Amino acid sequence: MLESRRLQQSKRWLLILLTGLFMLGPTWAAEPTPSDQEHEVDTVMQRQMAARHIPGAAIAIVSHGQIVLTKGYGLADVEQSVAVTENTVFQLASVSKQFTATAIMMLVQEGKLSLESKLTGIIDGLPATWNAITIRQLLNHTSGIPEFGKKLNFQSDLRKDYTERQIIGLVADEPLDFVPGARLSYSNSGYFLLGMVIEKISGMTYGDFLKKRIFQPLGMTATRFNDLRAVIPHRARGYTLDDATLRNAEYVNPAIPFAAGGLLSSAADMAKWSLALGSEKLLKAASWEEMWSPGKLNDGTTTNYGFGWYIRNKWSRKRLEHGGAIQGFSNDINHFVDGDLTVVVLTNLEGAEAGRIELEIFGFFLSDTRFKPPAPIADKDADTTKFLRQVTVSLSHGTGDPQWFTPVVQQYYFPDRIKERKTMLGVFGPLTSFELIGDQSKPDGRTRSYRAVFGQIPFHFAYQLTPAGKIAGVDFRPE
Repeated sequence: MLESRRLQQSKRWLLILLTGLFMLGPTWAAEPTPSDQEHEVDTVMQRQMAARHIPGAAIAIVSHGQIVLTKGYGLADVEQSVAVTENTVFQLASVSKQFTATAIMMLVQEGKLSLESKLTGIIDGLPATWNAITIRQLLNHTSGIPEFGKKLNFQSDLRKDYTERQIIGLVADEPLDFVPGARLSYSNSGYFLLGMVIEKISGMTYGDFLKKRIFQPLGMTATRFNDLRAVIPHRARGYTLDDATLRNAEYVNPAIPFAAGGLLSSAADMAKWSLALGSEKLLKAASWEEMWSPGKLNDGTTTNYGFGWYIRNKWSRKRLEHGGAIQGFSNDINHFVDGDLTVVVLTNLEGAEAGRIELEIFGFFLSDTRFKPPAPIADKDADTTKFLRQVTVSLSHGTGDPQWFTPVVQQYYFPDRIKERKTMLGVFGPLTSFELIGDQSKPDGRTRSYRAVFGQIPFHFAYQLTPAGKIAGVDFRPE
């Protein structure tokens, strides 16, 4: 977790955030949501945003062919106190991949491309080592092409103007990570190349093709390829946390994420996209089924990724999910194929873990998915729990005894960073509950996990302990 070096500045920002959470009401389409669902969604969003220090967020919920709720929370621009609305435009990051995959399937459906087409037969000047790689393998992350992001210096290179060829050139001379089709390895390089395929076959830019074939037919007027020089109405600023102090996020040239993560959209537009999933407005049923089927490896085993979507099967329901993370933004979309529910959460904070927020919302519409806090387990070491409760309370006060920790942790926390834990925890109120939820022994010690409630905000704490009982690590996050 991050800590602040400017505690007073953090408090002022947090006050702005908590004030902004209550600025907007929902925008309804057709029948209003039952009041209990509305209240529950609001409660989750407000609590999660406060706990994660998220400046602004927007949500879209679609159920049984109806837009149930599109709503903004908090601030799109903290400096100017601009509120988030359903029309606020966020960077989608890797949520963009499902749009890229849909565009590819359109070309396949029209007979202009085959899933088994070889990449090097479409794009000239690629390495001979890529000759066996197919479009299918790019879509389901089994190509073996190295990740180009690992070749970029995130302190300097993200601001540079790159051509598509220059980006691919970063990995063109590298050996493949594995034989194509041998395993799954998430690859932005693969989806970058798919954008180049779309441009080569269609004769249009990636952004123009998606605009003409997807966004305009669906009425997604705010969705487009990113351009940081363009004046885009309702654009949200992106933020990051320096310890617990809010900062403007680093600049990232949109040419770098490209078809792997370069799109912008709003909650209102993502609701329209959600309505189109599985419908024949864009693709035939067989094409959607192909996209939403697990990838298959050379040995016949399957993966948990289709085309632009992870495939989840928790609660005995087929659920499609994808997150998106880039400097300044964190987003997630979940689409229940069997339960006819889609939930989208967009945020303007890097590292906000938007997907965890959605997990609490599902159950308001599908009862069997309702989130259940982890149950406490029998505590056979009450003395250690008593000690760690004392540590947790001290952290929320920004204090602590260095002798509780190993030398490495002492060096990290003291003298400054220990004080900033108060900003992360103490602002929510006193510790009201501290229950053991996990106890795992390891050769080098053990990990004790707790559900700690500050005021009304629950957190999960994991303490790593040495055999001598010293704290070798502390991890905590909102529930």
